[in-house]
Amino acid sequence: MIELNEKIEKEIHKLSSKTNSFIDTIFSNPYFKRSTQFGSIISDFKETVVFENTGLKNYLLFIVGFVVLLLGLISIENQVFLLYFLLLLLIEVSIFFYYKFRQKIVITITSSGVELNTSFYNWNEIYEYGFLITPKHDYESYVLLLFLKNETKFSFELNEFNNPEEIIETMNFFRNKFISNS
Repeated sequence: MIELNEKIEKEIHKLSSKTNSFIDTIFSNPYFKRSTQFGSIISDFKETVVFENTGLKNYLLFIVGFVVLLLGLISIENQVFLLYFLLLLLIEVSIFFYYKFRQKIVITITSSGVELNTSFYNWNEIYEYGFLITPKHDYESYVLLLFLKNETKFSFELNEFNNPEEIIETMNFFRNKFISNS
């Protein structure tokens, strides 16, 4: 059983929880959700689950590519559209190379702990974890907060991950598995 650490619990309680007030909706106030507020079921069990940031949306490249193709066909006869075609082609190639060669962020979750990029945290080191969620008008920004038993806190931005809640659910599954085995 996990022993309560009052200092860490006070720090967690300082983080605001979600409210349904009108002011929070307008000003996008961040709120914290503990790991216990998420499920712990994974659909496809593996000994090691790896999450990578796949921020590139294929449909975005497809749409921009389709528009570039249309402008390319129109620009055969019109010099103005040729300039637009070349500009959009340059933008699409830039986006493609940015996502192709940017730094990859990897989260590896196993029955022994969690690895965030190159830092490994054992389950017996981790006191609590959860999301600091900042609602925006069209999306929510997620930051994974890890509270360690030695009273240190680590934050890890998950903005470029497709389904951040699946990361917490997988962490819950492996933490529960670790607790039941110890």
